[in-house]
Amino acid sequence: TPRVILLGHIDTVFSEVEPVRVLTEDAVNFYGDGVIDMKGGITLMLESLKSLTISQRNSVKVIINDQEEAGSMDVREVLLAETKGGAPVLVFEPGVDDGSLVTSQSGVAWYEISVFGKATHAGLEPQNGYSACVELSYKAVKLHMLNRFDEGIAVTVGSISGGTKPNIVCDKASAKIDVRFLNPIQLETTEGKVRAIAELFYLRNHVENFQPKSEMRQLVLLPMLEERYSQRLESIAVKTARSLGQALRGQHVGYGSDGGIIASGNGNEILVGLGPYGGGMHTRSEFMSKAGYDQRLKFNVAFLKILIEGK
Repeated sequence: TPRVILLGHIDTVFSEVEPVRVLTEDAVNFYGDGVIDMKGGITLMLESLKSLTISQRNSVKVIINDQEEAGSMDVREVLLAETKGGAPVLVFEPGVDDGSLVTSQSGVAWYEISVFGKATHAGLEPQNGYSACVELSYKAVKLHMLNRFDEGIAVTVGSISGGTKPNIVCDKASAKIDVRFLNPIQLETTEGKVRAIAELFYLRNHVENFQPKSEMRQLVLLPMLEERYSQRLESIAVKTARSLGQALRGQHVGYGSDGGIIASGNGNEILVGLGPYGGGMHTRSEFMSKAGYDQRLKFNVAFLKILIEGK
């Protein structure tokens, strides 16, 4: 039975068709796709383990997921099965930009809205067509207006696709939407508003014997990580950091992780953000602090030893 579980993922948000940004560095940072989310986290995890004795390593279970950025939908049962037993789980996602650990996380829900219009020739009879692209554009603006950042609600229209050629009125368009929330009530309320926008048509229909249609489906639901699952581990982490001359604290973040799945499903204690930190997550400007990596390595080794030895 493991005394502690280390959790990470090897996938990144960057697609196979995007040009690869080769890892570069200067005196301060490393730069590259996924360098903190979470190639650097995996490297830091393995290097932390190397600093333990064989006996200590035998008390650690390591779980590496290859679907985290897609919502871990196909591996959730595996994650829950492998974390049964109550061992605390340390998630090597990036720390906050200032080095803070993560003690609570927003929930994440993804949706897809599809609009079905009527295709016609753009020159001969545009008036007899119904543009799904234009209708979806109206919906995208309405969705953006649902943002309530000060309340922890974020609604992002992350991608839009539609149409075939510029000389054909668009007959199908779809958008993928990301919703971040702090509690189930926010999720229920926001999902209802998203659905209302999906079902309401804003573009006037002048086409006889035709009715545009829309569909909405949920793609991913990632539970929020509540602070109560991290409180004891945070207390130990703060004391450990202080003994090393480091100032450390826990913080809420808007990004999700597999930690929320495990906490809500099994009730394990969870601490996220054990990985390195830097900035630019999910962008082509992602970077990792070299000094932060070294500091986190020193902390992780000491923290793991305390958890393994039960002190």
